[in-house]
Amino acid sequence: MSERTIEVRFLVSASDPGKLFDLRCWVREEMLRWVQELEDGQFLPQERFTPANPAEEAAERSGPASGRARRAGGMDGAAGVAT
Repeated sequence: MSERTIEVRFLVSASDPGKLFDLRCWVREEMLRWVQELEDGQFLPQERFTPANPAEEAAERSGPASGRARRAGGMDGAAGVAT
């Protein structure tokens, strides 16, 4: 356990790998549901990400392509450069 996380391990077994995968998923989802319902979720992290300025966030998403896109041929290397 730390300030922001809790690690819990469960040992489960099943007759074949497919059933084991399904059981592991079911146990994980049910434990999360139980923690969410326990004391109205007060034991879950309460931090949420909120952009400081939604307009700046939109501008960043619509900005010029990254260097990776230019190298991949998605954008001419000289395009958008002021002369």
